[in-house]
Parts: sequence; C-alpha cells; structure tokens
Amino acid sequence: MTGVFSAATGNYYTATDVVSVSNADCGGTVGFQCARPNLVGNPNAKPCIPGTLFNTCAFLNNSTQGTFGDAPRNDIIGPGYITWDTSLVKQFSISENKRLEFRAEFFNILNHVNYLFGQFGAISAEPTPLELDPNNINTLANPQLSSFGYPLAARAPRQIQFALKFYF
Repeated sequence: MTGVFSAATGNYYTATDVVSVSNADCGGTVGFQCARPNLVGNPNAKPCIPGTLFNTCAFLNNSTQGTFGDAPRNDIIGPGYITWDTSLVKQFSISENKRLEFRAEFFNILNHVNYLFGQFGAISAEPTPLELDPNNINTLANPQLSSFGYPLAARAPRQIQFALKFYF
C-alpha cells in the first residue's frame, strides 16, 4: 500500500474593473479593459455572499474620471488544493520466474472538492468585457460579472484505475 498527500495554498489573483474610466497595468498580464476597482475591505475575509470563495463586497467599481482604482495586484487568495492518492499492489507468484501483479490506484480517494475560478487554459488576449471567458482570469476576477467570486470549475473528482501486469 502506498499513498501521497498533496496540499497547496491558493494562487493569488488580481481583481479587474472594465467599467473604470482610466487604464492600469492589468495585474501583470496583457489584456484589454482591465483597470483596477477600489478596495473597500479585506478581500480574504469571510465571504459576504454565500457560495463565493472570497469577500466580493471588498471591491467597488472605480467611476471617478481620471483616477485609478486602488486595489493592489494579487490581492485575492484563490482556493487551495488538498488531495489524497493511494494505491494497493499485490503480487502473485506463478512460477520461479513468472509473476502477476495487480494494482488498484485511487486518485483523490476522499473525493475532496477542489474549486477553481475557471477552467485551466491560456489567458485570452481577446477583450470580453461583459462575457465570461473561463480562460481569462482577468475576466473571472471582474466585479461587474454576476459570476464574480463564485467557483466555476473544479479539479478532478475521485478517479480509480486498475492494472494487471504479467512478468516473465
């Protein structure tokens, strides 16, 4: 029997604001319409809306002409990751130089849900100001969207695989 436990803290994300009347550095990524909102609270405090992964009420759209939002880069701590992988291996001797090996492997055996803001993929360079683009984290971290702060994807659930190997 073998096992691997993996745990990681969440990645850091930058909230963006497509309604802003000024430009900003886009949180270090190349994109369009990605100024910052104003920060009015702690984004990593208890969520103010049930089901969100962070405090979405900590952001306010920047609507003052000629000003930049004051939300810093990488101010949102994303969801972490926890998983247990294990395998069971049994060998059966058939003769002196022949044997059979059976393996049962379980990935995320406890079926722990590991949420994501969006699906994995490259950051899109196309502007999508009010449409959800799951490959663009700048769009996913936008207070203008109704999906702001909600998990839109998850890592793989429990997976089981079996193998049979004959040694000769």
